[in-house]
Amino acid sequence: MKKSLEKICRMEQVNVTADSIEAISKASGGDIRNAITSLQYFCLNQQSMPSQPSSSCYSTPSKESLDHANTSYNQISMTFGRDETISLFHALGKFLHNKRENEDTNSSDRGVFVLKEEFTRFPLKMDVPEVVLSQAHGQARPITDFLHENVLDFLNEEAADDAWVVSSYLSDADFLLSPSKNMIATNFGTENLQHLVAASVAVRGVLFGNNHPSPSRWHAIRRPKLWQVEQSTWQNKCQMSRERGHYYVDHLDQKSMPMQSVIATEIKPILKWIGHRVHGEFGIEQAFEDVNENFVNSFSLGDKSDYDISDDDIEDC
Repeated sequence: MKKSLEKICRMEQVNVTADSIEAISKASGGDIRNAITSLQYFCLNQQSMPSQPSSSCYSTPSKESLDHANTSYNQISMTFGRDETISLFHALGKFLHNKRENEDTNSSDRGVFVLKEEFTRFPLKMDVPEVVLSQAHGQARPITDFLHENVLDFLNEEAADDAWVVSSYLSDADFLLSPSKNMIATNFGTENLQHLVAASVAVRGVLFGNNHPSPSRWHAIRRPKLWQVEQSTWQNKCQMSRERGHYYVDHLDQKSMPMQSVIATEIKPILKWIGHRVHGEFGIEQAFEDVNENFVNSFSLGDKSDYDISDDDIEDC
């Protein structure tokens, strides 16, 4: 990369020090496009940048300039450093594909602490999961829901034990994300730490549990179906709350509005059963009137003449 930047300096006939070239190359993190863009901005406004040694980009750096390279790098990286932010789906791809090295390069660092073979994994081809989460600015709940929805597509079809391990970790993460019973006593700092731990448990559980990943291929990340279920549940609850005033139950000769559980488990099913698909106050009241009328008629004596029995009829029987 340094040679490419030096070649650009010679072609464009600009005078950039070798230390600045090295600092820009380090700050770009291996991204040549970012390095060229940083070099372009550096050449546009060199006067506002920190003063550099007078060596040109194609001259051999001296020992003094090499000693000054770290200071130059720290100053330039703050201005032209590569943006390490990644998208949520990029982070999910890292976690779900679970790419690892083919051999254990850290075997010499284990010391006397040796894990069983079933608990050992090859090193990951990415940063620490918590670093990736911070780069993606991912929240614990969306991360857990996306992993729960898509992780089975990345497991081997015969790896039932892996699916069980992953599900147990995701279940633990979901438990950590569940709202606390004592919401008043829970402060913001404790809740934030709890969410960070839940995200770490979910991600590390997927990485550890997926010991037999499926063959590498393109996968589409699906939206969690849980979100649609929760949205439908919320809409149904809101609708029942709005219609709550249309329903009345008699209790000790006093009319009162029923609870949502009564509406969902008793009133709504009976309305659907009797075939009334109407909406609004008139339709609901009419449905209850029809039910009451049918109930009363089933126990009424009806026309008296229909039930008059003569003495002759009794004798014939």
